[in-house]
Amino acid sequence: MNNTTNENYRFYLAIAFYTGMRSGEIIALKKSDIDFEKNMITVQRTRSCHGESTPKTVYSIRDIPIIELLTPFLKELYSLHDNEYLFITQYKKPYMDTHVFVENFWKPSLKELGIEYRRPYNARHTYATNMLYHNLVTPVQLAQLLGHANTQMVFDVYVNYLDSFNTNFDRSISIYK
Repeated sequence: MNNTTNENYRFYLAIAFYTGMRSGEIIALKKSDIDFEKNMITVQRTRSCHGESTPKTVYSIRDIPIIELLTPFLKELYSLHDNEYLFITQYKKPYMDTHVFVENFWKPSLKELGIEYRRPYNARHTYATNMLYHNLVTPVQLAQLLGHANTQMVFDVYVNYLDSFNTNFDRSISIYK
């Protein structure tokens, strides 16, 4: 496996776990989608083995704040080459899909860690549940960050991953002041 793919995988994981973006959205990122002044990533396309297209839904076209922990990864990735796409192969072409990452890095990493196989898409679930669990966003904000039309998916999917909040419930609250 070439070094380019290995480095790209590291950047891919950082973006996946720090933004909750879909795999195709990540590999479709162009340098013009990254605004370091406003600290925003604009999601406006996706890539797959079927080619490049607009994202899954109209709501998937969105801006995602760049959190501080992600900034060094993006700046390093941005500076690696002069191609318009952030993720390019050793042949200077954008990836058509994430197959090479899954087969050569994701699956072996899970196996080495003794973790049952799960799709890289689960990084999106990890991002979402951690954002909710740590009260970093509201369900409405999370739906917007993930590109959902409303909060239905947030409540149907991501909230189910959280432990019952009753065990950590603050019983000292005053409901009526």
